[in-house]
Amino acid sequence: LSASLQAQGANLQQDGGFETLTATSGAMSAFTADKYSGSQCLKFVRVAPTGSGGNNDIYWGNFFDVAGGRTYYVEAYVRRDPNETVTPNPHAYFTLGINVLSPLTGAYHWLAAKQVKLAALSNTWSKVSGYITVPNNYDKGRLWLAFPANANNVQNSSVLIDAVFITDATEGFNAQSTADATSSALTTTNTEVSRINGVVVAQGTSITDLQAGLTTANNN
Repeated sequence: LSASLQAQGANLQQDGGFETLTATSGAMSAFTADKYSGSQCLKFVRVAPTGSGGNNDIYWGNFFDVAGGRTYYVEAYVRRDPNETVTPNPHAYFTLGINVLSPLTGAYHWLAAKQVKLAALSNTWSKVSGYITVPNNYDKGRLWLAFPANANNVQNSSVLIDAVFITDATEGFNAQSTADATSSALTTTNTEVSRINGVVVAQGTSITDLQAGLTTANNN
């Protein structure tokens, strides 16, 4: 499904490659020594203190239009920071998602598409992705990245992120969910039939054994 999404859907994320990012320090900064595409990528650092520092949230780009009840696909390429100053805790992670806004009420909502463990990353770029469904009455969204307030997410944990892609995937997602449900129903039906056949065969074997026993008794 994800392979066809990029071919069919427009990228809602403005500057998903962080080419216009000019900051050189802090939670989000431009990193040019390595990148997945373009001339640079994002270096995301947890600058907040470990645990007590709260969530370390960052946002990128302008708000784009979303719609309540619609499902969106979120994708990014990530890799380990070659200049990391702390060894990632085995359970440290960052969140990739969308922050949505309801202009009607002024309320914000944070939707996580994927939680990515830092220890699972390597020195090569890899794709991570996930889906979110926007609640009703929210019609604006923007890229959201976070190092949540968690004892495992120590201060100065870092990661490189590039090539963010966000698109409305509602029809494709629903079609895939329907296909998966149909496949599951067929598998269950076949399983039940096999189990029924298994019982029949077992009963046949029991009857045969009984008849053989009766023949032996009669012969005796």
